Amino acid sequence: MALRDAYLGLNTDLSNNDADWVHFVKDNYNLLIETGGWLSLDKFKHNSMKYRLEDFLREEFIDPSIAWIILLINQLGSNIDFVNLDRLLVPDIKVLRRLREQYVSLRAIFRRARV
Repeated sequence: MALRDAYLGLNTDLSNNDADWVHFVKDNYNLLIETGGWLSLDKFKHNSMKYRLEDFLREEFIDPSIAWIILLINQLGSNIDFVNLDRLLVPDIKVLRRLREQYVSLRAIFRRARV
């Protein structure tokens, strides 16, 4: 049961398990870059966390479910590219929450229109 609970904990509303949500985030790429903030990376800490973005985010008290968004806006292909960086652009969580609310609203409108 503990493994199942851990898996469900990773499945947040900001994770990339919904293809339409991923597309919506990509459509708002410029907004995420404009409103994001830069996080300076300590060389030693970053070196000990290389290739492990989700673990690094947990250490920084950032929701690891947005790792895919951080990879996207920093033009990193995968965790393998999380190495030799001086800073990392992190999206504003308030902007992400607002985008999620807009997405949910639009999705509900489109579903009603299909019926």
